Amino acid sequence: MSVRGIYRGASQKGYATPTNAPIRVDSTSNRLYINPSGTGSTEIEVSTINGKIPANVTSSTVTLGAANKDRVTTLSLAAGIAVTLPAATGSGDAYPLLVLITFTGAASVAVANANDYMLGLALLDKVGTVSGFPTANTGTLATESDTVSLFGTANAQGGIKGAYYEFRDIAANVWGVQIRSEAGGTVATPFSAAV
Repeated sequence: MSVRGIYRGASQKGYATPTNAPIRVDSTSNRLYINPSGTGSTEIEVSTINGKIPANVTSSTVTLGAANKDRVTTLSLAAGIAVTLPAATGSGDAYPLLVLITFTGAASVAVANANDYMLGLALLDKVGTVSGFPTANTGTLATESDTVSLFGTANAQGGIKGAYYEFRDIAANVWGVQIRSEAGGTVATPFSAAV
């Protein structure tokens, strides 16, 4: 009995013609791609395989990539995790993060380069009092917010178990950000310009 399968690899194999539409599973991101009939070498993404299963991070650093887009990434290292976003290109991709273990050490999310920055809002709650902190919104790249701290004095900037962070690639060099977290101390802005 023969076994048939779909090509799995890091790059496309073959070209589409009026009678041929190659299909592959990307070996890095586990995403399904097809070259529609007649498009030559232009691939489109069809779906994510296991895309609903969260990616869990337990190391002190992580750079998000194709395997994290539009998929929850959980953060599980109390000592702190330094998260780096990919470069913002305007893809529309979202990178949601969920804190599974309250940070007792410094943790952060930062852009990939000195040209990227963030726009958005952090809602932090301390004993039933919600405080909102917008990003810098200065319009000057040098002073725009490009880093989020997930831990301040007594977690004043968030990073407590259950905190949710979403970063969306909304334009070239621009990340949209929404944050919801409890704050363990006097609430303070998590945004800074550090990259």
